[in-house]
Parts: sequence; C-alpha cells; structure tokens
Amino acid sequence: MCLVVPAKLFVLLIVFEVCNGYNFNLEDIFGFVGGLKFNPAEYLKVNKRDIFFNLHTPNYPYPREIDEDNLDLVENDKPVKILLHGWVGNENVRTYQNITREYMKKGNYNIIHVDWRNVAVLPYAVASVCSKDVAKVISSFLLNLNEKKRIPMHQFHLIGISLGAHVAGLAGKQIKEKLNTQIGRITALDPAGPLFEFPPAKESEKLTKYDAKVVDVIHTDGGIVGALKPLGTIDFYPDGGIRPQEGCPLIPVEKDVGDSFFCGHYKAVEYFIRSINSKEFVGVQCKSWLKFKLGHCKGNKDNIMGENLIPERQGSFYLH
Repeated sequence: MCLVVPAKLFVLLIVFEVCNGYNFNLEDIFGFVGGLKFNPAEYLKVNKRDIFFNLHTPNYPYPREIDEDNLDLVENDKPVKILLHGWVGNENVRTYQNITREYMKKGNYNIIHVDWRNVAVLPYAVASVCSKDVAKVISSFLLNLNEKKRIPMHQFHLIGISLGAHVAGLAGKQIKEKLNTQIGRITALDPAGPLFEFPPAKESEKLTKYDAKVVDVIHTDGGIVGALKPLGTIDFYPDGGIRPQEGCPLIPVEKDVGDSFFCGHYKAVEYFIRSINSKEFVGVQCKSWLKFKLGHCKGNKDNIMGENLIPERQGSFYLH
C-alpha cells in the first residue's frame, strides 16, 4: 500500500505518536520519503480473540464479558448501545464509564463496551488500516445477536469515538452487505481525520452516511485531528466544528501539550455525554459557519445535537 503523504499529515502523525508516548520510527512507518508504505499484517493479524465485549445492564451494573456462548445475558427487548473507543483507548477509559452512567439514569439499555485495545495500541497508521478487520469482528458479533437473540438491526446504536467512528461505519457496511439491511444508528464523535479525510480514503474504507439508517456526527476538531467535511445524514458543528472549542486553547499549552492538543477533539465526547439526559444543544441548519455567524440562517430548521436528535431533520447544523 502506498500513499502520498502531505507535509501537514506527516507532522500530524508525528504529533499523534509523540503525544501518546510512542517512539516514532520512520523506517517502520514511512518506507520512503513522500510515501506511506507498510504491511499491517506484519504487526498484527486481527481475530476475534483480540476484541472483547463487556455488557452493562440494570441487572449487571458491573461489566460482564460476553461472547457467543452467553448471549442470553443480553435483553432482547431493550435497545443496544455499543461503545467504540478510539486510538490508544481501552474499555477502562472514563468516557465509557460516563456514557454508561448517563444511559443508566435515562432508562433500561444494554450497554456493550467494545475493547479493541490490542489493535488500538499500535502506531496510528497501522491501527487505521487494521480498523476494517476490527469491524469484521464487531459485525460478526452483532449478526450473532441478531440471529440468536432475535434483536432487530434497528435496535443497534453504535457510538464511535475518533478512529472508533470509522470502525463503526465499517461494521455497518459489512452488515448491510450481508443482510441488505442497515443498523439503526451510528453516532460518530469527531471521527478521525488523518488517513481518512486527508488524504481522502475511499468510501468503502471510512464512515459514510449510508452505513446506518441514521448517521449523526459531532465535529469538534475538524481539519486537525478530526474530519471537517460532512460524513453523516446529520452533521453538527459546535463552534464551527473547529478549534478552539469552548474551554480549549488554540495553541497547545507547553506544560500539558498532550491533553491541550486533543482538548477540542474530545469535546465531541463531552457534548454527547451531556446530551444523553438533556436537550441543551440545538443547532441551526446552515450552509457554512460563516453564514451562521453572520445571521443568514435565522428561521432555518433546527435539530437537537446528541442522543435526542430528530432523525428526520437531516443536513448540517451549526451552534455556538
């Protein structure tokens, strides 16, 4: 696999590696100047033993690992929320805990934490290419739930963070190819930009609006760590979907460069958590952030960002 890598992406990949404690090895990742050349299979062959699924329900408030042998633990009359972390994440991240807590306040759900850390821990470029294989394990798991527990596809809601958003999209594609039907919903929280939007990946290799009946996207660090272009049936752009987001620095703070660099990227997660039990974020449909700021979109239809959106109101929505 060979791709031309622009200077902006080259710098971003180095920042991704350094900020997360990796030794960036040019010989491992970049086979030649100006190109990206590697074989992910040399690093990892993904199989189902690399991915773990942990269930939370009102009856099981503490995580219970589930597989094809104990699917009976999943309650087939309850909606199923599947959480997918991003690069270098894992099932123990506070994000999973906070999302689960808010859903448990809201009602009765099957909350499934997907732990794909064995792949996500790899260098970003490798983990990105392996995301399709991760998605195969997830789609196979959902197909099992559909077949053995008779859970209809519209009951599945995948919530993907950053790179996990593309994994969710790829899983949705695979299910659609297999059953000729779509899962109910994918929520993409600032889907990753490098190697997906810049340089642009094929639609078959990233999240698109066709991967579920409803694909809602919250953009918060577009053009840097996240994707800026619309990817869903509904795209939300708080503060234009770009940095600086509220409470985040425009330029990383020297003493805390990692957290401050990714601050805007993780704002999408924060907004979604707050939205689960509220309707506080309302976006207005508009053609651009500039037109929105100039007041050219007053009177246009609006939509609620996050969990409680109105699926029929499609398009791009902006909010402060």
